[in-house]
Amino acid sequence: MSVPTHAASSTDDLVVTLAAGTDVTASINRLYSAQLRLRTARLRALVARARGVDPQITRETYPDESYATLLTVQKTHPRVVAALLLYPHVGAWLANGLRRLDAERPATWADLQPEYLPGLAASAVLRAGVDATVPLRARADRVFLPTLGTCVLPPAAEAAPAWILRVDASGRRITDGSTEIPLPADLSEETARWLPIRRLRAVHGTALDVALDDQDPARTCGPTRDLAPRLDPAEVADWQRAFDEAWGLLVADHPTYAEGLRAGLQSLVPLVPLGGGRSSSLTAGDAFGSVVTTPPTDGAGLALTLIHEFQHNKLSALLDSRALYRSDSDEWFYAPWRDDPRPFGAVLQGVYAHLGVADFWRVHRRSALGEDTTFAHMEFVRWRQQTEEAAAELTRSGVANDEGRRFLDLISGRLAEWAGEPVPDGADELAGDARFEHRIGWRLRNMRLEPEDAKRLAAAVRVEPVAPLGASVDVRARRDGRTGEWSARLRLMYARVTHPDLYERLRSGAQADDDAFQASEADLACLVGDYATAEGLYEAEILQDDVAEGRPVWEAWVGLVHCYPHTRPGPAADFLRARPEVVAAVHEALVADTVVLSPYETARRLALLLS
Repeated sequence: MSVPTHAASSTDDLVVTLAAGTDVTASINRLYSAQLRLRTARLRALVARARGVDPQITRETYPDESYATLLTVQKTHPRVVAALLLYPHVGAWLANGLRRLDAERPATWADLQPEYLPGLAASAVLRAGVDATVPLRARADRVFLPTLGTCVLPPAAEAAPAWILRVDASGRRITDGSTEIPLPADLSEETARWLPIRRLRAVHGTALDVALDDQDPARTCGPTRDLAPRLDPAEVADWQRAFDEAWGLLVADHPTYAEGLRAGLQSLVPLVPLGGGRSSSLTAGDAFGSVVTTPPTDGAGLALTLIHEFQHNKLSALLDSRALYRSDSDEWFYAPWRDDPRPFGAVLQGVYAHLGVADFWRVHRRSALGEDTTFAHMEFVRWRQQTEEAAAELTRSGVANDEGRRFLDLISGRLAEWAGEPVPDGADELAGDARFEHRIGWRLRNMRLEPEDAKRLAAAVRVEPVAPLGASVDVRARRDGRTGEWSARLRLMYARVTHPDLYERLRSGAQADDDAFQASEADLACLVGDYATAEGLYEAEILQDDVAEGRPVWEAWVGLVHCYPHTRPGPAADFLRARPEVVAAVHEALVADTVVLSPYETARRLALLLS
C-alpha cells in the first residue's frame, strides 16, 4: 500500500469509479486519504476523552505522552505516522474506543486496551529509526507494538506493568529499569523474546505483500468469530502456498481486482479452521485494508475470498465519508446470501460484495476443469441473478439517495451486461433450483403474518363455500430472524455438482456418511422425482409435527412447494409457491384451534379466500 500524501483529484466521481470498477488505484488512494483524515481526528478525540475518564488509569497508561511522541515523529517522518494510522487494526481500535466511550453505559479507559496507544508510539519511533524514550504498558506477559510484533517478558518480570522502550546509540531495548530485553536489529527476525508479525509475499509480474496478523489485540474490534492463536511455521507455510497461488490467479485472470488489492490490502487475520472443508470470512467495517478468514483450502478459494471481502472494505470506507441512503429507514430485506432479514445498508454491502463474487465466477468458469466447470457456471448464474434481484429490490425501496441510486444503477448495469453470456442449460437449471429453494425457505423462516391476521384467516377458511375476502393481507420480514444451516435439499442440490458419486448413491437409497448430506426419506423421494411419496411424507411431518430432531418444520413446507406442482397443479400449488408463509401460519393457527385441515386443503381454501 502506498501512503497517500494528499487527496486525489475530484474530477472522477468516487461513487462511479467504485461501482464501475475503473480507476482502481486512484480510487483506493482517495479512500485512504479520507481514512487518514478520519483516523487523525478520531485519535485526537480519543486522547481528549481519555483525560476525562479514569484519571488514575489514564495517568498510568500515558495517552498524552504517547500522543506527544506521535506528533514529534510526525514532524520529521509524516509518512511513518500516516502508515501506522492507516494500518487496519489501528482504525478498528480507534473506532471501537470512541463507540464504547459514547455508549449508553460508557466503558472506562481501562476497558479500551489502553496499552495499545503507547505501543503505537513505540512503533512510530522504531519505524522512523529515531532516538527516543517511550513509556509502555504490559498486558500479562506481553508488550505489543502494532504493525511490528510482540515482546515476550521474562517470567520474573510479569508483575511489572510499566516498561520503557529506549532507542539510542547503544541499541533498541525494552526495560523496566532492572530487566532489559534487546530487540533484534531486523524486527522481522524471531528471537526467544521477540515474535514478529509474519508476512505473506507473492510475485507474479507484480508483488503483493501483506501482514499475516495473528497478534494485534485490536483485530478483535468489530464483528469477529474464533480468532486463531499464533500460527506455527507449518501453518504459515500453508498460508503462503495458497497466497502465492491466489495472487497468480488474480493477476492472470482478474487484473482489475488484483490492482485494487495491491493498492489497498494490508492484513490477513486468520480464524480457527472450521473443519469439513468449510470456510468463513468477514470484514470489520472500521479496519479498511484487512480480511479476516479461515485458512484457505486452495488458491482459488482464497482469491474469491479476497475479492469478496475487499469489496466490503471499499464500500465501508466509502460510507465513512459519503451517505448513499437514508439512515432512518426501518425496512428489512431479503439477502440471498443470508438466512436472516437484513437492513438496507447490510444488503447494499452484500450487493457490492457479490458483484465481485459473480464476476469471479464469470471469469473462473472459463478455466475450470471437469466437474468444477458445471459448479463454476452454476455459481456465476446464481450470484449474478440473485445480486441483480437484490439490487433491484433496494432501488425500488426508495431508501437510497441520488448517489445511492446511481451506485445501484451502475452495479445493475454491469450485472445485466453479463446476462448475455452463454451458460450450459444444466448449470442454469441447477442455479434456478438453488435460488428458488433458498428464497422459499427464507420466506417461511422470516416473513411474519401477524397472529391476529392468521386467526382471522383461519376462521374464514373454516367456512365453506369459501368466499373471497376482498382485503389484502400484509406480511413483513421478522427482525429476529436467525441464521442457520442450509436446507437438506439445498445441500443435495449442490452435492449433485460437487459430490456426484455421493449424489448417485443417495438417489439409489443409500445414506451418506457425512452428516452434512444426511437426507430424510421425504427428501430422497423428492430427489428422485417420486413426488407423490414425498408429498405424503412432508404432509405427515407437518400434520403430526413429526419432524426429525434438528430439522425445522419449514423444510417440510418447502418440500410441499416442490411437490404440489407435480402432484396437484393448480391454484393451491400456485398460492403455496407465492405465499408459503401465509399458508404455514394459517395452518398453524388452525391446528392450535384443533381444526384439522390438510396442508393442501389449507392452501386451496386460502387461494380462494385471497384471490
